[in-house]
Amino acid sequence: MCEAQPIEPVAIVTALVELEPGIPGARRRSIEDYFRLATDVLAIDLPMVVFCDEQFIDRISEMRHRLAPTAPTVVARYEPHPEAVEDLEFLSASLGRRRTASSSNTVKDTPEYLALGWSKPSLLRRATGLIDAGRYWWIDIGIAHTSAVPGGLADALRYDPATLNLPPVHFVSLANGDWHGQPGNFEWTRQGATAGSSDWWLHGAQLVCAGVFGVARGALGGFEQRVREAVAEAYQHDAAVTDEMLFSRVVAQHGPATRVTAASYPTLLTALRDDLVPSLRDLCPSARVVELPGPERPDRAALNPSIANHPEGGYAVIIRHANYRYEDGRYTPLDGSGLIKTDNVLARLDDDLRVVSMQPIDDSLARTVPAKYSVHGFEDMRLYRYDGAWWVSATVREHRDDGRCEIAACRLDEGGSIVRAFAMASPLGDRHEKNWAPIEGAKRMSFLWNAEPAVILEIDEVLGATLLPRPIAPESVRTSARGGSQIIAVPGGWLSVVHDMHLVGSKGNERRHYRHRIIYYDAEWNIVASSREFFFQFVGIEFCAGVARHRDGIVLSYGVQDRVARLATISWDDLWNLLGLRANERSVA
Repeated sequence: MCEAQPIEPVAIVTALVELEPGIPGARRRSIEDYFRLATDVLAIDLPMVVFCDEQFIDRISEMRHRLAPTAPTVVARYEPHPEAVEDLEFLSASLGRRRTASSSNTVKDTPEYLALGWSKPSLLRRATGLIDAGRYWWIDIGIAHTSAVPGGLADALRYDPATLNLPPVHFVSLANGDWHGQPGNFEWTRQGATAGSSDWWLHGAQLVCAGVFGVARGALGGFEQRVREAVAEAYQHDAAVTDEMLFSRVVAQHGPATRVTAASYPTLLTALRDDLVPSLRDLCPSARVVELPGPERPDRAALNPSIANHPEGGYAVIIRHANYRYEDGRYTPLDGSGLIKTDNVLARLDDDLRVVSMQPIDDSLARTVPAKYSVHGFEDMRLYRYDGAWWVSATVREHRDDGRCEIAACRLDEGGSIVRAFAMASPLGDRHEKNWAPIEGAKRMSFLWNAEPAVILEIDEVLGATLLPRPIAPESVRTSARGGSQIIAVPGGWLSVVHDMHLVGSKGNERRHYRHRIIYYDAEWNIVASSREFFFQFVGIEFCAGVARHRDGIVLSYGVQDRVARLATISWDDLWNLLGLRANERSVA
């Protein structure tokens, strides 16, 4: 008896077809150009169906085996949709009056080219007979000419769409101002696409990108039918349009059945991945959120708290209070000073994470007066116990004329005042340093300087000098993962929360997106397990600066959009599942 083949959560569908150039002298990318661009997509470690000309089947099969050897793959002969073939005569007659293009490829000008785009829905449906999946994502094989495949895309696409509550159809939109039309005409374009006006069919611009979209298996038939209805409308208006225009019409008509991710061409896949990254609550059903109190002053905001277990029970938390608002990639001081200012408060919480007391941290002993730079105070403190006392590490800039970021170590007395402080030298000389993660319980003051692989710095507390216990090649450090929380000891090793920061959006209009992971190291600082990426509650600026043990799990402290300070608890069981560890691999009890 044959075993049933498992249903894959998702499958990628793409095509590589050699098309004749249309306009004489047009600079269409050659087939070899497309083979070079294809590497990014063919390396995606997910089940994949590739439709191509028969003469390319062996070549693409070999590339796919080399780039993603363990992923299920079917390479099949490309055949356009029969109705698209019948459309060729109409298209040929219309192209002289209505020739469509895109800014990234100005030669979408032949019936064969348009027929390929019009055939994408039928190719998705045909893929269902080759690889059984719950959702099919079309990604143009040459998408790398505008958007490199980012790390983590496969994990994001692989995630269970039902948990993310994805609608049947998901498109990437160019509606954020970086699209084919003029940004000021976007509303006119949206209204025209919704109404299907003749003016839009003949002169409008697209709303979505046809190079990246996903359709649930059960919605493929309806989606294909709606695209064919859009083709019929194009006939009525004598318009030979691209697949982008057809899909824009479908999205405009059936908005509730679609989800649209806003992106620019250079960041299509990054935006898609960010949109599909799950929340902590998606991954950990036990997650519970507690909001910490904000400052009384209206020109201050609470952000980036750092929590630690108190030796007498309960918790200590440092909460940063800053005077700025971060919007549209810019820092705007709220007090009119033109300076970025940070104060910090120290709070005591009980076992139920309720605030018992709160007092400002007196940092006057360690401040530079007058400040030499326009960023004042100790930023993003990490709270930890060392040698029987409370310490913090923090970024400081005010003591240097050039404002270079350095890490300061500060000891607090029981009243919350800084009684000792010193800056620590960068192991790489004159460079900015941020996000060192203090290691709680280390015999000597130590910090995790690089997360993957782990690079540990030991500190000479007299000189502030940094020591590398184990030499490491510079080219192997400083991956995109940055320190977030402190490092806490757990049986068998260490636990840390790290983040990756990505810029999304068009040049000059970038926005920062943070995604977090939890890493479990063994006693020798080898990575045992790393969670998939997640966000806490907001896809954008979130910053975890603390982790502590909490009853039957852990508690994480984080800031949201540089405006709110929060805590989140998760159970040990959810943590192990998040890390993908089996019962016999779990060291923490």
